[in-house]
Amino acid sequence: MTGSKLRKILRWTHLLCAVIAGTYFYSPFNDNTVFHLLTLWVAVPLLGLTGLGMWKQGTLMGWMNNSKTISAK
Repeated sequence: MTGSKLRKILRWTHLLCAVIAGTYFYSPFNDNTVFHLLTLWVAVPLLGLTGLGMWKQGTLMGWMNNSKTISAK
């Protein structure tokens, strides 16, 4: 996977989760139990992980490249 493709995936996942979290905070859907659990246990952790992934993309790409070279041997 190239760096630009990884960056696009992380960015769009981050934006989607941010829209879900924003919808939870600013809409009447926050009374819905399923939407509450989706936001609490899926969207918020993904926001953190994708933010961390975008911040440390160089390290992440290094780990991905090392795992490919180790498995190729």
